[in-house]
Amino acid sequence: MTETDKTKDRLMKELADARRRISELEKKTSEFKEMEENLRESEQKLALFIENAPAAIAMFDSGMRYLAVSRRWLRDYNLGDADVIGKSHYEVFPEISERWKKIHRRALAGEPQRCDEDPFPRLDGSVDWVRWEILPWCRHNGHISGIIMLTEVITERKKIEEALRLSEEQFRRAIENAPIPIIMHAEDGEVLQISRTWTELTGYTLEDMQTFDGWISRAYGEGAETVRRHVRELFAGGGRMINVEFPIRTRDGSFRYWSFNTSSPGTLRDGRRFIVGMAMDITDRKKIDEELRMHRDRLESLVAERTAELEERNRKLGEEIAERWKAEAEKRKMEAQLAQAQRIEALDRFAGGIAHDLNNILYPILINIEDLLAETPVDSSRHDLLDQTMKAVIRQKDLIKKILSFGRQSEVEMKPLHVSPLVEETIDFLRSTVPSTIEIKYHLDAQGDAVMGDSTEIQQVIMNLVQNAADALGSQKGTIEVDLKSTHLEPVRADQEMNAGDYLELGVRDTGSGIAPDVLDHIFEPFYTTKRLGRGSGMGLSVVYGIVKRHKGAVTVRSTTGEGTVFTVYLPVYAGDLSAWMPSPDTGPSEKGRERILLIDDEESILTSLQRVLKLAGYRVTAVKDSTEGLRLFEKEPHEYDLVVTDLTMPKMTGIELAEKIRGIRPGMPVILSTGYNDAISEDEANSLGVRELLLKPTDSRELKKVIRRALEH
Repeated sequence: MTETDKTKDRLMKELADARRRISELEKKTSEFKEMEENLRESEQKLALFIENAPAAIAMFDSGMRYLAVSRRWLRDYNLGDADVIGKSHYEVFPEISERWKKIHRRALAGEPQRCDEDPFPRLDGSVDWVRWEILPWCRHNGHISGIIMLTEVITERKKIEEALRLSEEQFRRAIENAPIPIIMHAEDGEVLQISRTWTELTGYTLEDMQTFDGWISRAYGEGAETVRRHVRELFAGGGRMINVEFPIRTRDGSFRYWSFNTSSPGTLRDGRRFIVGMAMDITDRKKIDEELRMHRDRLESLVAERTAELEERNRKLGEEIAERWKAEAEKRKMEAQLAQAQRIEALDRFAGGIAHDLNNILYPILINIEDLLAETPVDSSRHDLLDQTMKAVIRQKDLIKKILSFGRQSEVEMKPLHVSPLVEETIDFLRSTVPSTIEIKYHLDAQGDAVMGDSTEIQQVIMNLVQNAADALGSQKGTIEVDLKSTHLEPVRADQEMNAGDYLELGVRDTGSGIAPDVLDHIFEPFYTTKRLGRGSGMGLSVVYGIVKRHKGAVTVRSTTGEGTVFTVYLPVYAGDLSAWMPSPDTGPSEKGRERILLIDDEESILTSLQRVLKLAGYRVTAVKDSTEGLRLFEKEPHEYDLVVTDLTMPKMTGIELAEKIRGIRPGMPVILSTGYNDAISEDEANSLGVRELLLKPTDSRELKKVIRRALEH
């Protein structure tokens, strides 16, 4: 092949390739034109959509020139029929702020912008509120070609919302300050609003009324479920209203009648339904209605019984007179009982005061005789005299304790105890108080005389029964017999709530005139007595009954007029191990004291006696007679003392006040409070005040040292 032929072939191939590329290019050009046509049609459709959209919409290119705009946009922005297409947004609105230009730039950079509430100032000075959103839009090449702005003027909505808010605020204030009780609550029970009048009339606080259901449970009691049913029916019916009358219980427990009315259910902005309830206090009206009803019933009764009117009136007059006489008699009886109770209380306080003084007198005597006995040879006559004196002092101390325990209500200490010694001791004590014309005999024949009880209360039972028997005999000669024996009760005595088992039977019999049958049923009632004024309070047998029931026992009485009376007390026998309740032997403190004690008592004899005993025991004692002086010494050197021992009853400042001030200066300072009146303060009360120990006067030196050692080592 010649060179010319080769060149021709090459040119022919190149021509064929050129034609093929031209064909492909024409095909792509056709596709591109079709795409452009489709895009143009889409943009035209979008522009047409925007133009006719009910919202304010505008479409801009990247130079912020209008491409499309809705009629609503032209109207909202007062552009009328102006032709803005192709114009710059900043040319149409030359007064636009830099803030909006920044927002446009961010949107053109691809960041969508949005605001739900934005003020839009007008040229005339007015301000509209708008909600707007700006979105970037792109052509098919993916580059941002412009933005679409959507705005909505919400000024009217804002005005409506503000008016609604003001209306709700006015409604809330109207309810809060309403002169009548008003409550507004949702269907779910939440109390939305309540008037101050409501809380003022009921006494309930806002915290008490957080929920409607919780409040009506308190206020309506048994009627609460009826109110709930009415409210449920109201919400279910939709249009019916409640108009009911109910008694409500206020916070102080009193009852008032209210007329309760409600509105038809309404709907809150959050979709919940609510009702408003209004109440009116109709207590006075109810009373008047009740009085009118009673008068009406009375008149109807009089009309129906007009033939026997005079007889009925006379009968009622007689009943009224009898009722008045009965009321007067009851009043006189109550006055007499009150006088008796006041007299007993006065005697109780009097006995306590005397006991306090006697204990203060006995205290130094007891300690001093104890020291003298320790220094006197045992086989000397002087020792015998001191020993007899000591026994007399101890007996006097026990006597004062018994008087106080019989006269005052003290804490009951239940523990196993033998009753026979208590019977002997109590009768010995009573012999001096019973007239000499009355002989007291006792017979103790109990195999096991242990019971679970309180010794003081058991003695009170014996004392009251014997004293009652003595009162029945009066000044006449007679005999009182006290028997103690074991018995077994079978079957159960249901009337006395007693179980079958072993009991201790205590019988007190007298040879008096007996008890009348009409009196026998009342003898255990408090304040009931057949004695004349001043001869008894009527509490003795009621106290016996109460004590016996507390000890899980029973008391019976059998009496025959002219032959005397027998009281029988049954107490359950204690079958447990008595040794477990025996106190462990007290060896007393073995080491000598070294601590420094501040001793305060306004009785000179007690102060010097205690000071001497404690110094002999090794303690360093500073004794002060005046409580204020003792406080001054402690304030001066609060860390120089290891213990403070102070009397309870002192002038200027009591021991309790002194203990509080001392512990205020030095917390944790051990304090012993000494008192001769065991009901003046209990151990629990003393411990609550920070008092380490309670020392009851009078006490011997061994007990004194033991209490002091215990307080120091606590």
